[in-house]
Amino acid sequence: MDRRRFFKYVGTGLVAAAAAGAGYLFYGKQRGAAPTGTLTTSLAHTTATTSAEVYEGLRVVFPEPKQYQHQYEYDADFESIEFLDENSNVIYSRGVWSSVDREYRVPSIPESARFTKLKASAHPSYSCWDDVSFNEIKKKAKRLDVYFAGRKVDSTQICARDETYYLRLKPEMDSDRDGILDGDDFNPRVPEPRRVKPRNDVTLIAVYLPSWGAKYPPWWRGATNPKSLTLTIGTELHPILGQRHPIDPAGTYDSRDPDIADWHIKWALEHGVTAFMIDWSPIEVDPSGAFHHTFEDGFLRANYRDMMKFGIMHITDQTWDYPEWFRGYEHVKLTARRGLDYVKENYFDYPSYLRLGKRYFYMLFRISEYAIEHGLDRLNDLVDSLHDQDVYLVGDVGPYGVYHDRPLNEKIVRVFDAISAYNWLEAGAQEHIRIVKRNGVDVWTLIAPYSQMASGYYREWRYWSELAKDCGVDFITPLCSGFSNKAAYESGAAYRENFHVERTGRTPELFRKMCLDSVGFIEKSRTNMCLIDGWNEIHESSTLEPMVEHAFDYLDVVRDVFCDEPGGGWPPNVVPTRDGVRQYLA
Repeated sequence: MDRRRFFKYVGTGLVAAAAAGAGYLFYGKQRGAAPTGTLTTSLAHTTATTSAEVYEGLRVVFPEPKQYQHQYEYDADFESIEFLDENSNVIYSRGVWSSVDREYRVPSIPESARFTKLKASAHPSYSCWDDVSFNEIKKKAKRLDVYFAGRKVDSTQICARDETYYLRLKPEMDSDRDGILDGDDFNPRVPEPRRVKPRNDVTLIAVYLPSWGAKYPPWWRGATNPKSLTLTIGTELHPILGQRHPIDPAGTYDSRDPDIADWHIKWALEHGVTAFMIDWSPIEVDPSGAFHHTFEDGFLRANYRDMMKFGIMHITDQTWDYPEWFRGYEHVKLTARRGLDYVKENYFDYPSYLRLGKRYFYMLFRISEYAIEHGLDRLNDLVDSLHDQDVYLVGDVGPYGVYHDRPLNEKIVRVFDAISAYNWLEAGAQEHIRIVKRNGVDVWTLIAPYSQMASGYYREWRYWSELAKDCGVDFITPLCSGFSNKAAYESGAAYRENFHVERTGRTPELFRKMCLDSVGFIEKSRTNMCLIDGWNEIHESSTLEPMVEHAFDYLDVVRDVFCDEPGGGWPPNVVPTRDGVRQYLA
């Protein structure tokens, strides 16, 4: 029987767009509409305010002159503007859909407004689905200055792709009450992280999905897969940030929003998590951009980005897993190489990119399974094409890792610099696997206690760490905070999940036991690292991120096991609320 059907991970999907709010009348509701009271007849050609003129409303100005190539070339396209109060509540919201040349004006805004949230693009022909590099997007950025009540209050760079921007309106205020004025604050809506240092300089890495809120392009006619994109297909867990910043009725948040990433970074650093391992794939194998552009538009534009290390877990072209869609070995190798080249050119130069010495951490997702399915020669050919001198190549030996075949495992392990595992779903519970029929198709199921998973991981650590040592390869200790894809599986037509795994009875106490048992393996490894599944694998119930159902419980476990309490005590667990940033009370 075909065991690989038990382990399909497809990370693309579809999510509903956020609805626009209501508020004051903004200029340019229709593209090219003539705004009342401006100096010209078209918003696209509004002239800049003269030095003698004091405009009491909001002015958004592109100060750098340009040479027009044609009459329809504008500085930017605005999609929407929202005004936020000091607690980041939306006071007024309006869709704009207007092309802007040099200046955009709003004559009246709410007195309590502290920020404006703007969705804009400096190059309207680029969409979030276009295969345009992040470096190119940044290179075509245009400076934008913000004036309110006659004075300059903020400035930013508007990138070529449609993205979200937060702009200060009253820099003399302290909106997040952290003792830093908004004008001097890296992010005046999210208090600066108070870093907690892990004991013995352990690098605690959490698997991070940048995909929430992504959607397929309107022209896409291929298969869609909404898992890890929208919670509307069903979910067992509900992120606290999704309650505060929902983009749909189910409480999905938008990973393209830099403030979402800033909250993630803050919570992670204050609990000892020092790096995120980004689930990533090239745009050519992920038409939704969920594991590519959403990461760039959100995490890479976060204000606290440089405080948090990040590495890439490359999801190779998954057609090799589906005979009916397989496009050949050269295609798999070519897209993998293009992916690495893209990462090298666009991400490696970030100071916070995760390194071991002078080499860049780069992990290949499910690569052990590729070897088992397609043979060692194909594995060697693929890995050889990626093994550059400056790359620290890590192989994922899950999910088949629980089936030990020492001669085969050795040949797989030796081609990498290090091994780890995204997860071992069957750990400690192989005897619980069942095959059931669903709509005439065989579906692998596994329902077994999480307690057996916790003890089963110990067996895997022992086997794989010893094998890695014998092969002269590093070992990065994996951990798993839980697993259940029940909601996605039961969604039926909404998402055709073809495996069903529930590790039942997940608790922070059992996760604590797993963490404590891992310490000895981490200390003996040369990497001094562990990889935790996961930060926000919400559809698989692998979550450190604060959820309504478990709050900070799993993060607190990581902090308590791997960190020493500072002299001033642990940083308080705070969350955004309608009344501002408040300490979380269960």
